Amino acid sequence: MSIVGTRNCSDYGLDQCKELINFLKPYNIAIVSGLAYGIDVFAHNRANSLGIANYAVLGSGINNIYPKAHLKESEIISNNGMLISEFLPNTGPRSYNFPKRNRIIAGMSKCTIVVESPKKGGAMITARLANDYNREVFAIPGNNNQTRSFGANWLIENHQATILNSPEQIINLLGLTKKENNSKQTINISKLKEDEKVVYNIIAIEIKISFNKIQLKSNFSTAKLTVILTNLEINQYVEAIIGNFYKLK
Repeated sequence: MSIVGTRNCSDYGLDQCKELINFLKPYNIAIVSGLAYGIDVFAHNRANSLGIANYAVLGSGINNIYPKAHLKESEIISNNGMLISEFLPNTGPRSYNFPKRNRIIAGMSKCTIVVESPKKGGAMITARLANDYNREVFAIPGNNNQTRSFGANWLIENHQATILNSPEQIINLLGLTKKENNSKQTINISKLKEDEKVVYNIIAIEIKISFNKIQLKSNFSTAKLTVILTNLEINQYVEAIIGNFYKLK
């Protein structure tokens, strides 16, 4: 499912985007967007924070992330989904590249949701392409007095998008199923050493957490923390994942 919208978004738009993604957390779904300012990067960040797989389609090469302000977000996305580009790795951002990448966003997704958009903009291009590909398009209605809502409202008025009143519409349309509950019985950590309990409890409050963040919170040396994490892995308490991150087993 792709989520697109204006760079000049409102608090209302961000709240609607947040509510939608929060609702989708228990379901088997991935989020696609374009890593741009505004709605795009907010959708990526929210998906990352909830552990939802998400994919950023770039208007530049993989080695030339744009905007550069979102370099950190791109690194997180690469660990929680994928960065996608049809351009050579070192290609810089060009204005004509972004409409091109929008066809990939639309084509990857069974449905596209326009959160906020003026009448002209990348989100409107993506919506048009999604319709051309016979994909479902939804739009969240906005304030008629704000230009950032003109595009989404126009799509609804002209039957180019279905009005999105509730996240349940997405669930029903796509036939989404909830993720399997893989929760296990409460793990007994009483046998762990005190330092191991400290590290375990730090990891337990995060979906995943980096080595550096664990070290910052525990104040353990690199050598000591490495030994603790190795022991926790061997004894099946935690799991190391790509990017030097850790999560509970």
